Amino acid sequence: VDQLVLDYYGVENYYVLDYIESGGIHHIDTWAKFLDEETVLVKEVWSSHGTYNTLNQRATLLASLPSSTGRNYRVYRVYCYSTSSGPASYTNSLILNDKIYVPFFGNSGYDNDAIAAYAEAAPGYELEGYYYSGFLSDDALHCRAKAAYDVGMLRVEHAPYRDGEPVVAPVVITAKVDDRSEAGVSLVEFHYRFNEGIWLVEPMTYVGGDNYETVLPAPVGPRDVVTQVDYYIHAEDYSGRAEGMPRPEPAAWYTFNMEYQTGVDTPLAGPVRLHANYPNPFNP
Repeated sequence: VDQLVLDYYGVENYYVLDYIESGGIHHIDTWAKFLDEETVLVKEVWSSHGTYNTLNQRATLLASLPSSTGRNYRVYRVYCYSTSSGPASYTNSLILNDKIYVPFFGNSGYDNDAIAAYAEAAPGYELEGYYYSGFLSDDALHCRAKAAYDVGMLRVEHAPYRDGEPVVAPVVITAKVDDRSEAGVSLVEFHYRFNEGIWLVEPMTYVGGDNYETVLPAPVGPRDVVTQVDYYIHAEDYSGRAEGMPRPEPAAWYTFNMEYQTGVDTPLAGPVRLHANYPNPFNP
């Protein structure tokens, strides 16, 4: 299995985790839901339940493993109360475009708490609860529905700067934009703001392959030692598709702190580069 995953997907580190119970269907998202490349929501149960210690151990283990971005997974927890079939399987949700459908189990208090847990772990998504009386502890919404992928999708990849990780200016923003429709990329933009001010936008420059980049401009005026930066990336292609990172942008964005050397003004413009026009011939 490891070799197949490497051959067909290029995955070099393939982690296999033992299941949390002796029975059941053993699907990982009955107890852990991967929300993006480095965020996972893990089931939490009451202390007397047989999986309590195992789930805590799995959450700790996941938080120690590097994701595809090179950073460790960020682990959030969602409390899964006792139902007639066992713990509610709130992690067994379905992500479809900018919406997350969360299975509901009929207790409005706990159901709403589950929505709040998703809102914290996956900001910007539209969250909708879906109740069905036949949902089980190990068989809920994601086990019964599957998204169909768009073969002509516009895929945007970006390893974000994150909050809690101070970054020293100048900051280079890079992204990979792959138009699977082959219609051509028409727009790649970097949207940003300083200290929760007005949103600004800079075009991202094509640098070869499917790669784009830009340099975060320095804020105008006196330099603080630390400046909060919010940002997201938006892309469009000539097929009419639009995508970005984070995926529900502009309803969500990344945040980090940008540091300057104390007493030193940062230039108003970043490094200047001259690239060939793209596409060639250039479309006005």
